[in-house]
Amino acid sequence: MSRTPIREAILRLVDLGLVEMQTNRFTRVAAVDLSAQVQRTEAAIPLIALSARTAGPALTDDDLRRAQLLFAQLRTLDIERHGRHEGLDLWYAVYQILVERAGNEIVSGILLDQLGPHLRRSAQNTVEPDVAAFLPVYIDRLEQLFLARDGDTIAATITAGITQTVVVPMRRFLGTTP
Repeated sequence: MSRTPIREAILRLVDLGLVEMQTNRFTRVAAVDLSAQVQRTEAAIPLIALSARTAGPALTDDDLRRAQLLFAQLRTLDIERHGRHEGLDLWYAVYQILVERAGNEIVSGILLDQLGPHLRRSAQNTVEPDVAAFLPVYIDRLEQLFLARDGDTIAATITAGITQTVVVPMRRFLGTTP
């Protein structure tokens, strides 16, 4: 294997904040502050909800087709085999549809550029049983709401979904469950 793919993979890990690199000095795994990641994730929830309220009624048929493909991938994703990060990337793509359709450049910039990598980093590698049981119901419900273009209910469902599948398990892991 040549050095190029390895170098590119390391640069992607640097972009995600998982690796620190200083040219000609060192490359090391970045320290992870789970508490800060919980706070970033909680900060992203209202931004996604705001986008959902605005975008819901404005979703185009193309947006709905893209979302349905993502929901289908989420239904068939084997998290144990593919890893939780692949699932998070799919969820991130669903939320990105809402943010793009909302047309709010400030929210889009904050969510997609600043918080996106932190949302991906914020998950544990294992899925708790209560989360695994919740996901199929959440996927079906969110898909129905997308098709109905119901922005307010999409916002409420996303808020509950991210809280239940990401924030609560992370807080439980940190021992800071309210």
